[in-house]
Amino acid sequence: MSHPLEYHNFVMAEVDKFESSTILDVGVGFGIWGYLMRALRKPSLLVGIDVNLNYLLASKEHNIYDCLILASASSLPFRERVFDYVLAIEVIEHLPKGGGERMLAELERVCRRKIMLTTPNGYLEQHPCVAPESEIHKSGWSAEEFRRKGYKVRGIGLKGTSRLRSRRRLTVYGLLNYLSTLITFFFPEFSEYILAVKTC
Repeated sequence: MSHPLEYHNFVMAEVDKFESSTILDVGVGFGIWGYLMRALRKPSLLVGIDVNLNYLLASKEHNIYDCLILASASSLPFRERVFDYVLAIEVIEHLPKGGGERMLAELERVCRRKIMLTTPNGYLEQHPCVAPESEIHKSGWSAEEFRRKGYKVRGIGLKGTSRLRSRRRLTVYGLLNYLSTLITFFFPEFSEYILAVKTC
């Protein structure tokens, strides 16, 4: 995961604990969010999608999801309002702006309770050699863009601190982000990462 802090406390606070819930994890990666949802929220149905077959195969080995599907976040193969919760953690920035807009429309189409997504605040440049094509950042999103679409937006970390991330500076980096989140949580314009939540 590319974020500076553990998002799970913030995301889990948005997910009610009731065992009949259905959850869609958009962009499963290695299945971390599926594992957390299965362990801490015990949904009756947990579905994951990704465009990267290798991620799906890796997640399948751990038998976390009830169903894994090779699909794009901007064209979800589900009927309307079928999932209680939809997660898209660190996904939207990997799509061009138009694809991200389509993804948001699709998340709203399939969700009946709450959408939770995270993304860097603005465009966070990545070197193209560090990841597969599906992991390259192709767009940037602001808190105001999500607010205009009806999302409640919170901030995590302090904008610009990602360049401090290295083995030698990890303690300083982590400390800065933890302390700054006390402020940027309420003023996400200054944060490194955004948590956007929409009640459907």
